[in-house]
Amino acid sequence: MLAKHLNNYFEVMFAHSERYADFVLQEGYQTFHCKSLNALQVMESAKNFDFSWVNEEALESVYIDQVRIIGKLRPVAVLGDTSLTLKMAAEKSGVTCITLMNGYMSKYYFYTRKISRTNPFYKYIIKLSGQVLDLITQKGEALAFYKLHRPFKKIRLKYHLSKNISYLDELEGDINLICDLAILFPQKLLPPNYTIITPLYYDSDIIYSQISKKLDKRKKTIFVTMGSTGNWDRVSFLNNQYFTKYNIVTAGDSCSVLNASNIIKTPFINVHEIFYATDLVICQGGNGTIYQSLLYGIPLLCKTNNFEQEWNVEALERLKVGKSLDSTDNINDYVNLVEEWIVRKNSESNELLKLQMRNEADKLGTVIRKIAAGLVRSTVTDLQHL
Repeated sequence: MLAKHLNNYFEVMFAHSERYADFVLQEGYQTFHCKSLNALQVMESAKNFDFSWVNEEALESVYIDQVRIIGKLRPVAVLGDTSLTLKMAAEKSGVTCITLMNGYMSKYYFYTRKISRTNPFYKYIIKLSGQVLDLITQKGEALAFYKLHRPFKKIRLKYHLSKNISYLDELEGDINLICDLAILFPQKLLPPNYTIITPLYYDSDIIYSQISKKLDKRKKTIFVTMGSTGNWDRVSFLNNQYFTKYNIVTAGDSCSVLNASNIIKTPFINVHEIFYATDLVICQGGNGTIYQSLLYGIPLLCKTNNFEQEWNVEALERLKVGKSLDSTDNINDYVNLVEEWIVRKNSESNELLKLQMRNEADKLGTVIRKIAAGLVRSTVTDLQHL
């Protein structure tokens, strides 16, 4: 979505990824090779609160190669999504760094980032009152971020880069685009180099299957996806005989964990093909699935896989458009929750979010046009000083 708008003003290239290379080429974009951290390893380690991968050797290796490729391609700007060393590489290369970030990772996020229920310390502090819990959580986060920032400080000193105060400073760029709805992830007063844009998710007119034709129109429909990181065993309760009263469409269940007679299976689906007829989405709480569901006014039930997804679901619960299933393990509770939420499509809260998403999507082109104009002016100024 974002690349399509940028492509109106610039040639857009993507860092090569074995996993997404074919998809990027299919969309008409070129790729380049550059070192990066192992995304799957990072997600798995972070899920277990292991941040040993944030070390000087690994970060420096990526930083050096980013500086190399920026020097080779000579872009007017670089754009990254939590690419930890990109801000340093852009500074060293003298190019503008544009950062995409989720609202909950902004320095200006209004709420406290809650401690994950899977964190070893969770059981010791969860009974504390709200304000005390928030204070302890904030202190613990500050300490964790201080430790995470140590290798960045060493690299900045070694390569004569400017000083940054905290780890969160490394995540922001010269231009920062928060790709979330402000009503879900409200911010404190933002500085001029921050802009809240529309949520970003894959959008295509291509129909990959004919699943919609297989739906029994007499039944309500549940769509289930656990993304690239979810554990399908956690939604195996849907194999229970009770749920045969629904159409259940799964996307990405390669091991056929869900295999009851009413399961309609597909490896991938364009949600526009089926969401008009979907009454409930069950997922891991990833940003893309959440916003695609909200665009259609569909309520969500979520089995999360990491702490960022927990923050997403916390926001859904706050606005009464979704609920966590993380504490649910009894079939009767699952039945009751599905019965409660499957009738909430296009509720008042859902309609409000749907309207906001459409309004923000209409503004994206204007935001990108302003950014493009600023980059062009900056480039012309630089050329005049040569």
